[in-house]
Amino acid sequence: MNSSRLARHSQRFVSPIRSFSSTSCARAANPWRDDLRNKIRSISTQGTDTVKERTNALVLRASANIAQLGARLNEVTGYKEIEALKSAVYAREQDIKDIRREAREAKKAYEQAVAERSSCQRQVNDLLQRKSSWNSSDVSQFTTLIQQDHDLEQAEIRAKERSAAAEQLLETQFNELMRAILNRYHEEQIWSDKIRSASTYGQLGALGLNLLVFILAIVVVEPWKRKRLGETFEQRMIVLERENQALMKDGMQKLEEHFEKQEEILTRLAAMSTLTPVDHSPAPAPPSDQNSAPVTLASLEDVLSAQSLRDARVLWAIGGTIGGSLITFLLTR
Repeated sequence: MNSSRLARHSQRFVSPIRSFSSTSCARAANPWRDDLRNKIRSISTQGTDTVKERTNALVLRASANIAQLGARLNEVTGYKEIEALKSAVYAREQDIKDIRREAREAKKAYEQAVAERSSCQRQVNDLLQRKSSWNSSDVSQFTTLIQQDHDLEQAEIRAKERSAAAEQLLETQFNELMRAILNRYHEEQIWSDKIRSASTYGQLGALGLNLLVFILAIVVVEPWKRKRLGETFEQRMIVLERENQALMKDGMQKLEEHFEKQEEILTRLAAMSTLTPVDHSPAPAPPSDQNSAPVTLASLEDVLSAQSLRDARVLWAIGGTIGGSLITFLLTR
């Protein structure tokens, strides 16, 4: 029993050591994988950051270029003044908001001053109603109320003046705003009419340019093309005529050679017929060479076929020459 327990305990202690040693060996055996993975991750991260930076730079550059182009276009077309009028209208709207707020505050101050003076006057009226029963405190209170009423009256007058001035300023600024808006819309209408007229003139210019190109094509290009085509066709016909003349000359030369050979053959045949004696006796035909007559007939057939072929070529060459001459004559006419 003790030995089995010791064996179990030893296995328990040994197995973690073995697993730890195996994992540590596996990690030690593959360090290059981790390095490669880290390098790939760092390269991908750097590439992504670089692409993002370049994209942002391109977007910013494109936005700046588009803004500059828009500003330049507005300056050329005259829309910059309209933008200035828009800014002026916006500034006047903000001023009107501030003035309206000040006018409301002045009106509230005036209403408050009126309410305070009314309260003071009510107190004075109350004291005057019981004037027969005044004491020293009532007299001093009456004096204080009279002084306060005077001060409140002055404050009410000042608040009324401030409120009236604010209302007048608000009305003036509102009129200026309406005038600025009308001026802006007037300038926009003028600008739109100018752009519309420029577009109309541009379309008319493009139409005139197209018409000019069409007229030039009809008057200059088409005759030049026809002339060039005629010259090219004439050159081709000249080359074809020269080729036909050369072919006809060659055919005539070959025909002359053929006629000379035919004449020589006929001369030989005539000489052979004059040299052979004529015997009217019914003698048996002398043995003759079996190959001489067929050879002579075959040669005659070859000569005749060659002659017919050459005659056809010569006739074709003559016809082509005559046709080329007629076409050249018609073109030059």
